[in-house]
Amino acid sequence: MPATLRMVDLSPRFLKFYELAESADPETRWRLWLEHYNIAAVPPTEEGRALARSLLEQNWHRYPEVMDRIRQGAAGFRPDPQQALDATAQALGFDQDLSILFVAFVGMLDRNAWAASMGEHTAVHFPIESFSEEEASVFLPHEFAHVLHDRLSGFPGGWLKSVATLLMQEGMAIWTSRAVAPGREEWHYLTLDGPAWVERCREREKQIFQGVLARLQEVSADALQTFTTRTGPAGLEREGYWAGYRAVGHLLDSGFTLAQLARMPEGEYTTRLEAALQVLTTSHACPNVTFKGDDGEE
Repeated sequence: MPATLRMVDLSPRFLKFYELAESADPETRWRLWLEHYNIAAVPPTEEGRALARSLLEQNWHRYPEVMDRIRQGAAGFRPDPQQALDATAQALGFDQDLSILFVAFVGMLDRNAWAASMGEHTAVHFPIESFSEEEASVFLPHEFAHVLHDRLSGFPGGWLKSVATLLMQEGMAIWTSRAVAPGREEWHYLTLDGPAWVERCREREKQIFQGVLARLQEVSADALQTFTTRTGPAGLEREGYWAGYRAVGHLLDSGFTLAQLARMPEGEYTTRLEAALQVLTTSHACPNVTFKGDDGEE
């Protein structure tokens, strides 16, 4: 049996919370959110909890704009998640039996999804309220790549990991999404906010790589958040995503396939990524990996 999905739709749970909180003051709204919903794409830390509260307040006024989509729930979501999973499995050469819990939830209009593996349990949480179909066709494979990669590499799961593991996982997810949904401009695989962030990353690449290399083996919440949700050493957010994208791109350009990298043991990540980032720091070579379909041809 191939990788399959088990669907859970949390939109009714959100609608219950929204009905209770629609006219509430901010303090009461936060209390109701914690009591009746409590689902957000943030790190499982106190900093993440504070971020969830901030996002709720910043974006509360925007929910009426997407309420029709929320009321449709998972049934109205496109593209079909199972088809996206099948394409992702093909890109990674995944041929194992795996049941993935697909949680369709209402996010905080920040278009942020997450995947989780804990032993035999795997789940992808995907917000249904604010992704266009075109955007979801890129970021569904990104999240599915995480859980398939975890299984193929033997990663035990959990949020806490080394910076090297973060880079490998995010880099693999970015390049897998590019293989599954080819033909977009580069920034579409890296951000939802347009090309400006990519341009800034290119301008500060050396600083990004130096900052990552200094903490590559570190396993801490501080290190992970520094390179994901906080402003990193080069002065940008999500610096770990850029470093992972560039390092995995270098490995692919060096002759590895996605399927081979997906099966690389975690113990090799630091050595492989350190070497890749050192080369990139020196050469500043741009990624030139071309997947079938990137420009309409093999």
